[in-house]
Amino acid sequence: MVIIQLKNRNTIPARIRFRRFGPVEIPIGDLVSELSGKILCENKDGSKAGIWECTAGKWTRQVMDAELSVFLKGKAIFYPENGDPISIDSWRPSIFRCE
Repeated sequence: MVIIQLKNRNTIPARIRFRRFGPVEIPIGDLVSELSGKILCENKDGSKAGIWECTAGKWTRQVMDAELSVFLKGKAIFYPENGDPISIDSWRPSIFRCE
């Protein structure tokens, strides 16, 4: 496991070269989010750690494994299949359970 300490959070996106991943797989509506990011670590079990960003839009979540997420900037609302909507704000860790 690699630990990367990110100290100056206001300059993180400008200092890391992101790769364009393209549009989300299952968009909802006409506004289709585009994804890009930098994978920092890939494990033998298929899990990954990295930094991702996306443009505005709605889509169906494709990661069915548990996931820990921290938004560096921006906000979102996650609508689980079963349960109440979850508001996600910058620098507030969010845990997505297996679905």
